[in-house]
Amino acid sequence: MTPDDVAASLWGIVRAGLPVVMAGVGSGLTAAGAARGGAHLIATYSTAVYRCRGMPSVLSFLPYDDANALAFAVAGDVVSEAQGRPVILGVGAHDPRRPLESILDRVEEFGAAGVMNEPFVGMYSPDIRTDLEEAGLGFSRELQLIERAVARSLC
Repeated sequence: MTPDDVAASLWGIVRAGLPVVMAGVGSGLTAAGAARGGAHLIATYSTAVYRCRGMPSVLSFLPYDDANALAFAVAGDVVSEAQGRPVILGVGAHDPRRPLESILDRVEEFGAAGVMNEPFVGMYSPDIRTDLEEAGLGFSRELQLIERAVARSLC
């Protein structure tokens, strides 16, 4: 499904006066349930993985795991269980070990329809956001991720 197909489908729902439903899921099982329940879009990201494990979402913003690795670990199952619904993959731009292009390459490999930035630096305190920005890993890098995703038709 192309981005234009996704947009046309969503606009059709809006024009019909119906709400657009996007479900945030952390596993293939929850993706299947969301699809059966009528979700129009399915999103998966690290915080949803933690919620499926019964843990607080905030753990994605702490140094316990690689947030992108968590999202990628469930992406294949989510896409395969989404029953044709477009899947949006939440990826974090502020990992210095991952070039943005390689993150987007992985998103395409999974067959996701698009990306959103998650986790995002806006969750951190002003001091941490400033430190990340000064290191080139802050909001400006998040914008670069989305600009590159748009150029690759992943938004």
